[in-house]
Amino acid sequence: MKLKTNKFTFYVPHHNEDADPFICTDEKSGLLVVADGLGGSGSTVHQLSPEAYDALEAKLRAAFLTEFEALMAPPKEAPAETAPAETAPAASADADEASGEGSAPAASDETQESGEKSPIIAKPSVTEVKEMMDKPWMKQPASEGAPAATPAPEAEAEPETVALPDWIPGYKEWIEKLLVPMADETPDTSALWASRIVISRFVYYMIKHGNEFIQNKDTEGIVSFINEGLKRVKQEFALKAGALSGQSVLPTTLVALQYNVEDKQAECEVFWAGDSRAYAMFPGKGLRQLSKDHEDNSGAINRLFGFRGNEDEPRKPECEIRSNMFELPCAFFVCSDGIFDPFAPVDSLGVERALLDALENADSFEAYGKNLEEYYKIIRQDDCTMAFVALGFDNFNSFKKAFMPKADRVRKLHEDFKKYKAFFSVIDGESDKPDLLIRNRANQRKAEILKMVAAATWESAAGLTTDPIVTEEMKGMYRIACEEDKERRVKEKELEICNAIREVLKMRKAATIFEKVPADGPWAMCDAANRAIIIAEEAVAKAREKEEIVRNVLSDHEDTAKEYLEAIDNKINADRDRLNNVLNPRKSKYEKVKTLCTTAISELEQAGNILKEIDEAKNKQLIGEYASLKEKSANIKITIDRNVDGVIKEIAALEKEINHLKALKIWWASKTIDGNCSENIEPYTTNIRHLVRGYNEATENLHAAEDDTQKAEATLSSSEQTYVNAVDSVKDEDLLEIIRNPQGYLTGAFMQQWGLPIKLEVKEISAEEFEPTIIALYSDEEKYETLITAFLKLTQPSCLEKWFNASQLSKARSYAVVDMEEVKKAKDDVAAILDEYEEEISENA
Repeated sequence: MKLKTNKFTFYVPHHNEDADPFICTDEKSGLLVVADGLGGSGSTVHQLSPEAYDALEAKLRAAFLTEFEALMAPPKEAPAETAPAETAPAASADADEASGEGSAPAASDETQESGEKSPIIAKPSVTEVKEMMDKPWMKQPASEGAPAATPAPEAEAEPETVALPDWIPGYKEWIEKLLVPMADETPDTSALWASRIVISRFVYYMIKHGNEFIQNKDTEGIVSFINEGLKRVKQEFALKAGALSGQSVLPTTLVALQYNVEDKQAECEVFWAGDSRAYAMFPGKGLRQLSKDHEDNSGAINRLFGFRGNEDEPRKPECEIRSNMFELPCAFFVCSDGIFDPFAPVDSLGVERALLDALENADSFEAYGKNLEEYYKIIRQDDCTMAFVALGFDNFNSFKKAFMPKADRVRKLHEDFKKYKAFFSVIDGESDKPDLLIRNRANQRKAEILKMVAAATWESAAGLTTDPIVTEEMKGMYRIACEEDKERRVKEKELEICNAIREVLKMRKAATIFEKVPADGPWAMCDAANRAIIIAEEAVAKAREKEEIVRNVLSDHEDTAKEYLEAIDNKINADRDRLNNVLNPRKSKYEKVKTLCTTAISELEQAGNILKEIDEAKNKQLIGEYASLKEKSANIKITIDRNVDGVIKEIAALEKEINHLKALKIWWASKTIDGNCSENIEPYTTNIRHLVRGYNEATENLHAAEDDTQKAEATLSSSEQTYVNAVDSVKDEDLLEIIRNPQGYLTGAFMQQWGLPIKLEVKEISAEEFEPTIIALYSDEEKYETLITAFLKLTQPSCLEKWFNASQLSKARSYAVVDMEEVKKAKDDVAAILDEYEEEISENA
């Protein structure tokens, strides 16, 4: 009996970084593959050099499709003049298996200008082709209703090279489609290239080594083969990671599902790296996830293909293979994360609902695939890629009938999850109840909240605005508070006015008021004290005037002394100049001559001693000359000594005069007269003596005047204090009588002159002043709780909104009306189906 197989694929681009999915099936086997380029992993836009765009497709083929060319080349008949087919270069199957790669095409010796002839390329050997064709899931499916192909005679299969038949429908077209966005002139992301390189090389490796790979779980071989293509592309185009930390080059995930069917059972192998997934669908049980996302605790993918930053060697992801055995009928599909991420955190539940919703309105597998594709075009947040196959169903109706009974349950659970998920954490006890959180916050902010309520009540009662939290009770309280407050304010205003009058009176700026008020009682005391101040002020003024006169006399003495002292300084300087310019040089000159004379006399004495030793008879004349010379020298010395002594006396007399002048300055500085002075400075001496005596007398007069001023000021201060006491003793009612009857005592102009109020006016109560009333009202916790409860039930914003987190408040309000038992049941139902999604994997792994 022939196995019924139905399939479809779709790719809904968003970032355009996935590859077109691959699917190939026959009566007994199949392969489904999806690759998801990771733009979110930091892949960068590769703006290639202008030279790189020249023959870009050829360069890409040479970089990562070299091994494919032998499989994809069209058959070619060798010209008669060429060497026999046996001599054409052949790719060794043994070499392929040893290297893990297919054979590269041989280059043509000549370039054909017309393009009609293809280059001569190496064809797979007969042995290699047979090994490929022996893979059961790679056999060419017969067209429905067509007769089976007649086997070719063995004699025709003898040549060493053969043309490869089209044993995978659409494989070449699929490869060409992958190349289109890579080879155009639009800058591509590293992710777009990565997904296409990795999926194409994976499929090729499965064509070449699929059975060996599955039997031996040879993940290292397939990873090495894929990485070889990635490395060649990175080197050929000098691809670099971006400047941001953590960016990658050619990052992508991969998921593949290969199955073989025997005796109504499907042996299924799932191969994956990253967060792309494989799923199975079972009648009665629904969806099951066959792979597990490769993510760390932070949610980052930790196994993927590509390069870390600008490293030269690609990653070697620890790809995972999981084997399963399932009963038919069932369905499989592989997909990128764009299929399930929109439904997080209940990914599988969301995906199953999408599958069943699309199935409900479909009447064929083709329509089913189209419905899913259109659905993801609407909700896509990323590229959405899927390859799907259904096995063992007689027709589409049997497939639909097998799965639709579960649709209502899945749909309800998904709707319940969306409706109640905000309350699941409350059920789990992960946080307090939302309304309790709001109440706790309200208690913490009670003072601020009541201020806001007071302001809102005041505005509502005044007709300025409305607020839903304000009740008629609050407005009534506001009106009562206004009346009570008005009385209080009148009294406060009267007291304020009384104090204002007192302050004006204390400053005595309005002392003439006493001419208008009654002349007895406290007003008489104020008037008497005011008159005493006037007398004291006059006495102080006279004392200060006398004191000022004496200070002027002292100032005159000081000014005159300043002139005399300047004259003394000039005299001293003149005498010093005479000493320096006249007397000192003369004294110095005479000292020098005196020294010379003294030296001559000394020398003559030595000569006299010598003459005594000479015969006096023979030297009388010489002795006489000596005596005459000695006498003459002595006389000269005497004359010089007299002149020198005279100069010294003259200098001493000048220095004495200078010292006497200095003494006069000391007299003035100390204001005392001490001793006598030289007659030569008598005018100066007389003047200084007169100034010192006059200054001392004026000083005594100043001290007396200052004493009189202090006594007068003390009397004034005492009078002022008496006056202040008298003003303070005036009672409020006496003061208010002046205000209430201004025309009887004071004129309006007089009142305005001193800023005194003419009328008693009070303002209405303000929001701030109303706060104590509201706070007093809600000091009762029961009333305060009623206020918060009313706030939580409001469906329109109120003045309290600003004190609460909007999302938390919305959650609390919905919590207040939701049936938590219903929430708990919904949570349990969702948890149960999530457990079911894992059950089949654990049973069949």
